[in-house]
Amino acid sequence: HERWNIHPKLDVRRRSMVVFEGLVNARSFYNNDPWNMTDLLYFVYNDQTPDIYNGTRNGHCKGVLLFDDSYGVWLLHSVPKFVQGLRSGQYSFPDTARENGQLFMCVTFPTVQVDNIAKLLRTEYANVYERQVPQSMKDKYPQVALLAQDSFVRGSTNLFITNLTSAGGVSLRAYAKRATLAEDIYSYVLAKDLQDDLVVQSWRNGAGGPLPPDCDTAYTVTNVDSIKLAFDAQQSVTFNTTEDHSKWAIAIDKPVFCFGSMNRMESQETRGGEAVCMQNSVVWTLFSRSAIVNTQCTV
Repeated sequence: HERWNIHPKLDVRRRSMVVFEGLVNARSFYNNDPWNMTDLLYFVYNDQTPDIYNGTRNGHCKGVLLFDDSYGVWLLHSVPKFVQGLRSGQYSFPDTARENGQLFMCVTFPTVQVDNIAKLLRTEYANVYERQVPQSMKDKYPQVALLAQDSFVRGSTNLFITNLTSAGGVSLRAYAKRATLAEDIYSYVLAKDLQDDLVVQSWRNGAGGPLPPDCDTAYTVTNVDSIKLAFDAQQSVTFNTTEDHSKWAIAIDKPVFCFGSMNRMESQETRGGEAVCMQNSVVWTLFSRSAIVNTQCTV
């Protein structure tokens, strides 16, 4: 398709919230040139790396940081083995991720925010498998320098919460937990910090034991059972949460949407992970209308 032709230049100074459009798109993201531009900073991380890579970390999180000295993007996603083929000159989506629903969120940030994001990745023990960090960035941003060395947060710190502001002025609240905080991030961290009940969509298949609704705390957390996407008044599609690999949460009383990296599984409590929340009534409405919850907490 013409849309995916290789773009000659990557411009990371445009100020917009995008998902593979404009600032970072499939034409520029997979071009050979940007990944060889030595003035760019990038970290690519995934707890399930493409097959050609070895090694892992405890953090259950997936994403890309890509910055120059002025602006950049943080792409969060739910796709195992993505991104792959960075220098192939072609866009590639893993065959293993085609069967289930996936979710992406990409936010443009001024580069002054990158150190806080790097600390989030250090806290959750992100499995970085591709990186480039110019010396000027290491000198200016200490958390970036530590992440570049695979130096992760140690000691008594097991949770990091920070406020971020996008290039367009959108306020976000970001969370990262270490494996040493052996709790469900949605019940123990997000619901308490947001002071609201939550509805959570996550992957609850396979080994590890799915967590039931949390109804015994000040702020309840219930699970999405199925997703309904309405295209118009007559057309919609409904599918079970077992077919959706995305991880997100919505507040009940406040128009807050959270993009998560963790599943509501017992096995996930002893892993690191992240979440990024924002107050946006449009996004909140879209996701709240799609969530079908069969098991509610009684009042």
